[in-house]
This record gives sequence, structure tokens and C-alpha cells, in this order.
Amino acid sequence: MHGVVFTELKSFVTETYSEQAWRSILDSADTSTGLYLPTSRYPDEEALAIVAAASEATDVPVPELLEAFGEYLAGSLLTMYGAQIDDDWSVFDLLERIETQIHTVLRMQDDEVEPPELACERTGEAEVVIDYRSDRELCALGRGLVAGVGDAYGQSLSVLERQCMHDGAGACEMVVRPSS
Repeated sequence: MHGVVFTELKSFVTETYSEQAWRSILDSADTSTGLYLPTSRYPDEEALAIVAAASEATDVPVPELLEAFGEYLAGSLLTMYGAQIDDDWSVFDLLERIETQIHTVLRMQDDEVEPPELACERTGEAEVVIDYRSDRELCALGRGLVAGVGDAYGQSLSVLERQCMHDGAGACEMVVRPSS
């Protein structure tokens, strides 16, 4: 997993809980070093162990924790990949183009990068259906990222998950609309 996920996870935990909570979580997760560089890659299992330890330490279920972290992470990712985002796009324009404008570029730049595979279809002016596929099955993180992108655009979004890999589906299908 990309190092920026680890560095942002540390920031999320220390800002939401404390520096001591982060150290305790790392100890519980039995990580290699606990030192992460945003430009390096680390085993997926290490990130998942940290999230599981954070869930245990905070009594927040893993899916809720991943959603909250995704919402937090969105701002940093938007800044990192801002060159691929047109200033005139609406939040739905961006969501529709995440796979083609960001994930495709990531894969071309580094063949070891493995972002989730997204099939995004604009089904209305203010609606996008996102099919999420990933062996990591981090759809909760994806839901949080969508909410965080909405926040960055000043728009509250509703994410309805019609099917989920955790329930045996081949992909998670999320319908994204403005919150009412």
C-alpha cells in the first residue's frame, strides 16, 4: 500500500485521538518499524493490522473507522492529484473520472501501484454509480473518500451501497447523490 496512506493514517489517529494512541496502536499492531515515508510502499497487511488495532483501541468498528479515515484522507489526495483535476469540474464530474483521470495515470507512472478498479457511470446530472473492485475489500474507505470529496467541494453526499463484496458480491456498487 502507498506510504501516503500510512502517513495520513498516523495524522488521522494523532489528530482524532492522540500521539500516545498512535504509539499504542503501533505496539498492538506489531508493525515493522512504525516509520513511514509517503513515497514508499508497505505491505497491505501492515495497514490492515494498524486499522484493526485502532478499532480495538477506540471501540470504533473497522468499517466506521475506515469511513472516517477516508473522509480525512480525501483532502490530501485531492491536493496530491490536483494536476489531474479540472478546476471547472463539479464533484460529480470528478467522481465520474477518478478511474480514467487519476487511477489510470497512477498505474502508468508505477506498475506496482494497485489502486482499486473503479467503473464509474454518470447516471444523472447529480448522480454517479461507482463499481468498486479490489482484493483489499476496503469499500468503507471508498465511501469515506467519496464523502470527503463532497466535503472538499462543499457538498454533502449520500452513498447508498446497493451491493457489497463483504456480502458475497463480485464488486461493491455505490450510488452517490447529494444528501437531501
